[in-house]
Amino acid sequence: MLVAKNIHKIYRNPVSKANDVHVLKGVSLSVEMGEIVAIVGPSGAGKSTLLHILGGLDQPSHGEVFLRDQNLYAFNDIKRAKIRNEKVGFIFQFYHLLPEFNALENVVLPAMIKSRSRMTAQMRMVGMDFLKKVGLSERVQHKPNELSGGEQQRVAIARAIINQPDILFCDEPTGNLDSETGQGVIDLLMKLNAVNKQTLVMVTHDEKIAQRANRVIYLKDGEVAA
Repeated sequence: MLVAKNIHKIYRNPVSKANDVHVLKGVSLSVEMGEIVAIVGPSGAGKSTLLHILGGLDQPSHGEVFLRDQNLYAFNDIKRAKIRNEKVGFIFQFYHLLPEFNALENVVLPAMIKSRSRMTAQMRMVGMDFLKKVGLSERVQHKPNELSGGEQQRVAIARAIINQPDILFCDEPTGNLDSETGQGVIDLLMKLNAVNKQTLVMVTHDEKIAQRANRVIYLKDGEVAA
């Protein structure tokens, strides 16, 4: 499903090379279809940077990322954005819902971008179905500030999967939630994997979450340590 080869990320200092920050130092990995992979490690290890590069959000300084044999960074920004919209889903720690949109509108937005159209009756029906799948069929018209943290994250999950992406990237998906609510979010992600064979790559500090993955990649000082 996904192959990364020799990924480096260097944040250049315009004044002095000596002050460049080398965040990732030759990371290589692969992810199989339907696999759950957890990326763990101490703060500052480069976990989120790696996730953003794997998903086409942040360009590596060196290296290649192949999603279903397509080299993401061989494309221009427009083509890469199209791939992100159609093939990749993202779930972030802080939800990133649009505050002026209700739950349904937030969920359907990627489908509207994909079709370059306003919300259609078909999109509305699909969006309602995805909100039902995440247990929010009664909260369709509520805006983010009217939802709890767990409910907002469930909206974000529905939004991430509405275009049925090949792979779902989760950056600390429970980091802003209490333990019980976070457990419910992880249970939902595991259900998506079990029922839909959804491929998941998760950055997490939570050892209990990592233990539920098929495989754990330990990142330290910008390198794969284990």
